[in-house]
Amino acid sequence: MAYTQEFEIAPAEIVANVLTDGLGTSGTSYTYYIEDWPLFISFMPDAVDNCVAIYDTMGTKDARSSRDQIMVSPQGLQITVRGTDYETTRDLAQSIENYCAAILRNEILIDADYYKIQSLAQSTPIYPLGYEVGGKRRFIFTINFLGSIVKTFSEGQYGFGVYGAGAYGN
Repeated sequence: MAYTQEFEIAPAEIVANVLTDGLGTSGTSYTYYIEDWPLFISFMPDAVDNCVAIYDTMGTKDARSSRDQIMVSPQGLQITVRGTDYETTRDLAQSIENYCAAILRNEILIDADYYKIQSLAQSTPIYPLGYEVGGKRRFIFTINFLGSIVKTFSEGQYGFGVYGAGAYGN
């Protein structure tokens, strides 16, 4: 019988781990870096000029799986890149876009649990939002995705999931 379970970790944090695995480094205490730019989960501190943030957003309720009638609801994610130089900021947004397009069943271990990002479907192009108004002239780009993420029992094994993948199990 299939079932779902809430994850202990936000989808944005799972994607941050996969992004830093491929494009950057993970630090300690939830500090991530992509090409030496700090990556934050669900916020962008004003004091940091060049940075990336991943936000959990609303997904969609697309359909029911035919096997077990579980609603399939891809998780919405927004990646925002902010920087002081237009070209450098845009180039990093394009690198992130390209890396996300190549994600296919990427598995990652976080706090003794395995998570698998089945895919990240890009739902918008890279949007240049211009620059922030105020004391600092920083350019902003955003990209939106719908993610299919599952939690697995162990490396390489399917388990159960709720973010976009419906339910998995026996």
